[in-house]
Amino acid sequence: MQNSDPRLRSFAPIALRDLERLLELARHDRDNFFARYPDWAELYADRVLGTALCQGAALHHVRGDIGINDFDAYTFYTSHPDRRWYANRIKSVDFGDPKFGRSEFPLLSS
Repeated sequence: MQNSDPRLRSFAPIALRDLERLLELARHDRDNFFARYPDWAELYADRVLGTALCQGAALHHVRGDIGINDFDAYTFYTSHPDRRWYANRIKSVDFGDPKFGRSEFPLLSS
């Protein structure tokens, strides 16, 4: 976790609608990426295994006592035999709800 000071983290619970919002943002980012890079879309648009909340926010969702510094949403793909996916494409986006304090979170593709 980047910020270990608990006073700067949110301890608000992560609701199902919050997870749905993260998934929506990840899908939107993925669609924009594939629209800009049709060669990647041809190989990987239909190879999404899933999108997951990861790291500290995921642990906070399970335990409720960790606090949230930011959200890390990872999208995973099954590999394509013709071209390996380059891991760790990172993009920060606005969550759109100040409930958790800081409103940006990184989307990662692996």
